[in-house]
Amino acid sequence: MVRVAIVGGGAAACALAHAASARHRVSLFEMGRGPGGRTATRASRDLPTLALDHGAPAFRATTHAFRNLCDQLVLERVLARVEPGAVGTLARDGTYHAEPAAAAAASPRYAAAPPR
Repeated sequence: MVRVAIVGGGAAACALAHAASARHRVSLFEMGRGPGGRTATRASRDLPTLALDHGAPAFRATTHAFRNLCDQLVLERVLARVEPGAVGTLARDGTYHAEPAAAAAASPRYAAAPPR
């Protein structure tokens, strides 16, 4: 079995580590407090109960295989499923328009799980 080192724990590196782990011995090195890079949710140092999404707040799982992987990561408390209605658009007049429920059901959104 080939040993593979992956430096950085962002979304792409985590996906690579997952895919490579089927055939190789993978070590992932991340200097931050946890995986996810710019997709991770971080806690505020001043207000530890405040969760901050400082990058991509969520992403869609559009294929069956990717959805299965994301659902497994939800069980492991790495990801959280974004509830329908939580994503939408803000109109110029300040009104919020939630994403249609059919769109949310067709390809669910996921986000980094809140820090434990």
